[in-house]
Amino acid sequence: MVKWLALATSCLTALWPVLAVAQDIPAHSMPIGQGPGVVGWGVGGPCNAGQVLVWQGGPGADPSCATAGGGGGGFPATSQLSFFVATTGDNANNCITAATACFTIEYVIRLCPIGTRCVINIAPGTYVAYGDPTHPSNPTDPIAPMIASPAYNTFYYRTINFSGKDPVSGSCNVNNVNIHAGENGQTIFESQDHAVIFVSCLTFVNNPIPGACGGSPCTGVFMIDGRQLAIVDADDIQITNNWVNGTFLSATDLASVNCGNTFRMQSFGTAPNSLNALGVAQARAKLNWACQGSFFASGSWTTAAFVASGGAMIDLSGGSGFPSFNLNTGVTITGPQCNITQGAIMLSAQQLPPPPPAGGGTGIPGTAGSCTTGGGGMVF
Repeated sequence: MVKWLALATSCLTALWPVLAVAQDIPAHSMPIGQGPGVVGWGVGGPCNAGQVLVWQGGPGADPSCATAGGGGGGFPATSQLSFFVATTGDNANNCITAATACFTIEYVIRLCPIGTRCVINIAPGTYVAYGDPTHPSNPTDPIAPMIASPAYNTFYYRTINFSGKDPVSGSCNVNNVNIHAGENGQTIFESQDHAVIFVSCLTFVNNPIPGACGGSPCTGVFMIDGRQLAIVDADDIQITNNWVNGTFLSATDLASVNCGNTFRMQSFGTAPNSLNALGVAQARAKLNWACQGSFFASGSWTTAAFVASGGAMIDLSGGSGFPSFNLNTGVTITGPQCNITQGAIMLSAQQLPPPPPAGGGTGIPGTAGSCTTGGGGMVF
């Protein structure tokens, strides 16, 4: 009996520091590990019904409860979190209202919890997409070292709507929000590992600016990419300037990438300084092109308008409403219409044969009759 009492006393003595620590945790709260490199525990909750925990202060700060709701498009108001980004914002803000907007898109992505639907409302202005964590674009980002190229990287079951629409009226002016390339060979918007992203109502620009690509237009940039079972929807997108060997949409590793509503091509240069491709699909991915496209400048493709390989498919049939590729008066686009190797491109009856009708229409833009297939590739 004495031995058992001694053992019990010893156990209580060993547990006393733990019990003492537990007394410092507010009632019904739960201990939560803090950010990378931070030793110790934080405290989160309890949250009220309709709220979720969000990390707004970076490593070392406790998460706070935020109400799921708000506008911005894409999801029911009761099942989403809304965040705001502005060129006048500050990453020290809580990012949950237009008046307390944050400064960088990449910072706000990390505020969206895994398994949650979020809207990032992007205020009018120009945002340079830097993937380099040491770049001066992140002066107030308390967790900048976590940033890595791609610039705007969504992963692990998050669902994010990057919206350039007016968050109140829902109206869209694609000229309001400009996303500027920041690094050669980068991916700007990336969705991977079961993530879902919507990219809507914005313009991709690539002017020479100080601090980006040596003051020259950035080269080899992928504007939007989905990989590893991700889903991407791109709606109401405009492209301007000279995208040297750039690609608009890319899908790989069983991803599904989709283009809808309007697409406007204002300029893309002439070979060899031209856009590489409108869409590329590889490694059993699928790219669905249902955009109503308008082309306002002449140019050429470096590789082809659409490229499919590795068991991937590009669907240009558009379902019940087939897509269009309308060339403005006087616009001429050259280069291969498609390049298919061990992949497939599906066309609608209105698009066959591939050469575009005179004056524009539904055919794939490029040199007439220039779709090439090889190694099991097919057009049907």
